[in-house]
Amino acid sequence: MPPKGRSWVSKSEGARSGLDEEELPNRSAAAIDVKDVPRSSSKSSSKVVVVVVVVVVVVVVVVVVVVVVEVVVVVVVATAAAAAKVEVVVVILEVVVVVVEE
Repeated sequence: MPPKGRSWVSKSEGARSGLDEEELPNRSAAAIDVKDVPRSSSKSSSKVVVVVVVVVVVVVVVVVVVVVVEVVVVVVVATAAAAAKVEVVVVILEVVVVVVEE
């Protein structure tokens, strides 16, 4: 609500209503009144957008890290399995060579 003696009539509204410019309230006082109006709805909506973006980024980063860790584990396990197979083949060949030599 406007303070006593002030009005929130804009210049264009005054022109539409037939008021002269002299009858309109002081423009600086009207600007002060507009600044006093709470704007929590726009601030809270921007905060919600920021929170949603942060949550999405965190989820994407976690998913990427999990996928990279899984790939590294698979590669390490596959490499170890391949190395183990090679060692088994080498041991078998050594046994065959020893048996053949005797």
